[in-house]
Amino acid sequence: MTIRHFQIFTAVVDCRTMHQAAKELYLSQPNISQAIGELERHYQVKLFERYKKKLILTPEGERLLKHCRALLAQYDALNQDMRKLQENPVLRIGATVSVGEEILVPLVAEFESKYPHIRIEVTVNNTEYVEEYILNGKLDAGIVEGQTVSSELERKPFCQDCMQVVVAPDNPLVKFEQISPQDLADYGIITREQGSQVRNVLLNMLAAQGIPVQIKWNCTNIHTIKQAVMAGQGISVLSSLVTQKEIAEGSLKVLSVEGLDGHRQIHLALHHNKNRSEALNCFLRFCETYSERLQTGWQTETAEKSCRSD
Repeated sequence: MTIRHFQIFTAVVDCRTMHQAAKELYLSQPNISQAIGELERHYQVKLFERYKKKLILTPEGERLLKHCRALLAQYDALNQDMRKLQENPVLRIGATVSVGEEILVPLVAEFESKYPHIRIEVTVNNTEYVEEYILNGKLDAGIVEGQTVSSELERKPFCQDCMQVVVAPDNPLVKFEQISPQDLADYGIITREQGSQVRNVLLNMLAAQGIPVQIKWNCTNIHTIKQAVMAGQGISVLSSLVTQKEIAEGSLKVLSVEGLDGHRQIHLALHHNKNRSEALNCFLRFCETYSERLQTGWQTETAEKSCRSD
């Protein structure tokens, strides 16, 4: 049985004749009779008593009608709800924390002002989390730092960034033009949670030099990390995207560490089999032009300057 069978049955009840129902539904009367017959054979009941040209609903027909009314009301509600999605689509966009704080906020605000009928829902978390949600279909796309793992992701370069080793302004290492990774061995590490690309940069560098890692703070909040570093609690590696203000004010200092190339690419990622709606295509095109502006704008320039040693 199909929705069409129930629509025809309900129309016959409301119109009181098959002839009138056929006119109402723009069908032939034989098609109406066939649908009613199929319903009766399927449920093995008589739906109408036929007295000459008059149709009288049977008790079985009354019961079916009750269910049909409820089912067709739900079907209409479904159609209306799905049409609203077409008229006011929702995009689920993810971002890593550094990107979320400094790039995604102005990007989403500008996108929604240009496309007010498209609503953006944002999820900010670490790279591992954002990648998993894209693969599971819980996010339509994401802007991520560093490397993703899955070969099922399509990645487009978005902008460049620079990872910086930062310390408090009164840290003794500040007076050196360049330090070696071994100079960091005596300091506690203030870092992001497991799964963060920011965390991996520093830990991998220290591990490669055989330097024991002393993690003092595990944080999911970048503001907390910066506050802990400024208070002299230890050292951290942070994206230049989130340290510009503090470095300009002098409340954080950047160390030039031998062998550390902090440059990295930030990517726009989505599943390579993702069905690209018109709303998603609008977002991807917008990100492409936004990316071009970033590459020539102050974010990239600041990142490049911060990566150069004095």
